[in-house]
Amino acid sequence: MAKPTGEITLAAQPVKVGAQWHVVGTYPSGQQERITGFKTEADALDWIANDSAAWLEKRLDVPRFVTDPEKLETEIVGLL
Repeated sequence: MAKPTGEITLAAQPVKVGAQWHVVGTYPSGQQERITGFKTEADALDWIANDSAAWLEKRLDVPRFVTDPEKLETEIVGLL
């Protein structure tokens, strides 16, 4: 069963691709994004349980208008 959060759904079970494990995020449009680089299934499951909220928050965060040009670089880096 998938773990729904906002509009993006994360697969509750990672998939093995070659020597790596991936977690699949699915957007409402059906487009999928793979979170890669996990060496073990346990690493992927740990990321889902403990770190996926920050990943989701970044994708759901709407870019905002920056009024101070000196803060522009900080704002852009924060969105990456």
